[in-house]
Amino acid sequence: MQTFSDLAKMKYMDSRKRNFSSAKKIEDVRLPSWLAVKDNDFSLIGEMTKLKQLSLHDVAIEDYSFLAKCVNLSELDLQDTNFSDRRLLAELPALKKVILPPYSQLEHTEVLEQLTCVKEIKEEKTEDTTQAEPSSAREEHSTEQQTPCEPLHLGDTAHLGIDGMGIVLFSAEVMKSVAPGSNFLTEEFTNPEQVGAHVRKGDITAFCTGTGGDFVLWFRSGYPDSNIAKEFPVMIRLALEVRGGALQFCDLFWLNDWNTDFPREQILSLPDGYYHITVCTRRPESGYWGDDQIICLFFNRLEEMPEITWPGIPILFTEEEGTESRGNGHEFLQQCS
Repeated sequence: MQTFSDLAKMKYMDSRKRNFSSAKKIEDVRLPSWLAVKDNDFSLIGEMTKLKQLSLHDVAIEDYSFLAKCVNLSELDLQDTNFSDRRLLAELPALKKVILPPYSQLEHTEVLEQLTCVKEIKEEKTEDTTQAEPSSAREEHSTEQQTPCEPLHLGDTAHLGIDGMGIVLFSAEVMKSVAPGSNFLTEEFTNPEQVGAHVRKGDITAFCTGTGGDFVLWFRSGYPDSNIAKEFPVMIRLALEVRGGALQFCDLFWLNDWNTDFPREQILSLPDGYYHITVCTRRPESGYWGDDQIICLFFNRLEEMPEITWPGIPILFTEEEGTESRGNGHEFLQQCS
């Protein structure tokens, strides 16, 4: 975010993720001139009026009233916070799912009965605390507790917000030799020659979106038909080896701090093997790349690794239509400018 007005463009926020790796503490982060650090002040989240998903973890906030301004919130995760006043939830008209701390921490439980969204309540830490819950609370808890989110499958749709200008796919089992915590982006995935070598090998692959933003990923099997090709004319072909029955997909910046502990919503279940991946998209109706942009990914399983001839970074946008680059010094991003 370079200006205050950029706050209103935010749609996805997860405090477990970060888009920097060299800085180990907030004091080392280079902030825009208009932004200053103020302890325990989360009011800027209230300026994110288009925010759809918010996940806060391991934080203690004195005032959660900023939530009332996030009227487009559809998913809210507060399970690992000190949140207690459920009356705020009634002020979120678009809310479809909320994950809350244990019952013993919550106040105004009558509000839950008024909410039509999916509600999940974090389990109490000890059995004694659970037994101390009122019987009505235990009953509500048992009916609301949901099964953990399963990995995606072909035919599913995923939402991915990225800060970098590329989306990366790989199978953790194929890349198990990479040391956890290492900066794979800087060491092996920065310049076009490095990226091209990996893309041709098919151990890890990526494509440049030309911008950060919000993307809707459609996962499908086989190859796109002529109707898809007409609807999504910007098309490239990649290849990837899958082991361990799954592949992961992520923001380019995830590679700054190598970690294969992905959230379930960024894991796609696939049988082991070699895959042709056809990636196709179109410019969003708004005219801006990355504005809830649909990207279709078709996976066709093969007997052996297909030959891919990319010499550098695969680019999934049309330059003639214009792209506003947000460079960060990496050649990967410069290639997309």
